[in-house]
Amino acid sequence: MGVNKKKLATMLLAGSLVATTLIGGTLAFLTDKEGTTNKFQVGKVDVVLEETFDEDALLIPSTNQNAGGSKENRVEKRVDVSLKDGADVVDTYVRVHVAIPEVLASYTNAAKKTYQPLHYNHATTSAYGNYWTWGKDMTSKLYDNMYNTTIDGVAYRVYVATYKDKLSSTGDTKTKYDAIHSVYMDQAVTPEDLADINSKLGDAGWNLKIAVEGVQADEFATPFEAFAAAYPALSDSYVADFDTVNAADPTKDDVVITDPTPVVTP
Repeated sequence: MGVNKKKLATMLLAGSLVATTLIGGTLAFLTDKEGTTNKFQVGKVDVVLEETFDEDALLIPSTNQNAGGSKENRVEKRVDVSLKDGADVVDTYVRVHVAIPEVLASYTNAAKKTYQPLHYNHATTSAYGNYWTWGKDMTSKLYDNMYNTTIDGVAYRVYVATYKDKLSSTGDTKTKYDAIHSVYMDQAVTPEDLADINSKLGDAGWNLKIAVEGVQADEFATPFEAFAAAYPALSDSYVADFDTVNAADPTKDDVVITDPTPVVTP
């Protein structure tokens, strides 16, 4: 039986349309796209340094030592550390750098006697509570965590006190941790020594400079591990920020005593 050529052509055209529809049918599917941005709150370390000292007090050679470990004729010099209040502040390890002019840390007079003209008293929590360590590890009883530096042309010896426990972001924003609480002049200082020391100090005067550093506590077992990971090793090339603003009074710098009174040691 023969096939009508015209009918065959029509059938082939219809099949072609069906094939085209099947092949291109994916273009007719419904589609949708959706995205979102997750904004995270970034935690931060925010340490507050607060210094309190009596600017009107006159520094003179100390006399007897009190039973509590402090000297007579001392001048109040409190160095307190805390965390700034804030939901984004994290648990933090802290340490304090106490810089003393080298000539006030170790001085040799004309009689060849060597002593330390300026002393600072550790806070009670540091000396007796075992909260701060002035050594190179958690168990050290030595005061050997130190380095030398030069600030504004003056040589300084820097002692470092490390708080052994972390400051909690949930409970320590109002609590102050005192590293030192007073300074005093050594009883060995004579008027002659004082004149020589002052000439060596120049415009720097009798002073302490204080810097505080903090590092996140999370993932670190001790503050020494945390500081080793986050900061360069302490050495004579170390640069601490001694321009830290004093939270107690931002108008004050770290100079605590100038023009000490030359008094003959009894």
